[in-house]
Amino acid sequence: MRIKNPVIKLIILLPFMILTVRAVAQETIELTDSTRSYRLDHHVAIFIDPYDTTTLATVSDPSFRSNFIPHHSNLTFGYLKAAIWIRMSIDVERPSTKWYLEIPAPFLEYVDFYQQADSGRWIHSISGYYRPQHVRAIMHTGHVIELYPHKGDATAIYIRISGQSPKTFPIYALTKDRFLEKTRWEDVGYFYNGHCVS
Repeated sequence: MRIKNPVIKLIILLPFMILTVRAVAQETIELTDSTRSYRLDHHVAIFIDPYDTTTLATVSDPSFRSNFIPHHSNLTFGYLKAAIWIRMSIDVERPSTKWYLEIPAPFLEYVDFYQQADSGRWIHSISGYYRPQHVRAIMHTGHVIELYPHKGDATAIYIRISGQSPKTFPIYALTKDRFLEKTRWEDVGYFYNGHCVS
């Protein structure tokens, strides 16, 4: 049966149009307050790569964007064997402030960060439990990179996580100063726990 009334046709199609837009559109995370840490994993989009063969060139192509599903809760995937691609868009209010992106989950085996530079090229940083500390952009028990925000525009970031370990992790953005302060407190905690006697 063909529907001839355009108003009825629009009412029927509207929910499907909204779902399609939601699947493609993604909010930009704005980093404006340098005194706080931002929890990002509630504002990302996810693509599960069941064959572990998808490349950055594929996932970053605009035609592939509809394959990413917006994610608005904790990133909890358990012992999922497939690789996970995470997409986010970040805008920094003051580009002169140094911001770090952190995944505080040391057990993740392979973590690849890709962020698009002003020139359009991709900056690739690697981390992961099975990768030596000296190849990491920032040596830390977690997985940390410095953000290189675009001037006056949002920066696209992709993260690829793979391996056999449990894939449950948060993602944070915080300034370099806050990260260093946090690291100092963590070091004090490790020292105290290792040397405290009752």
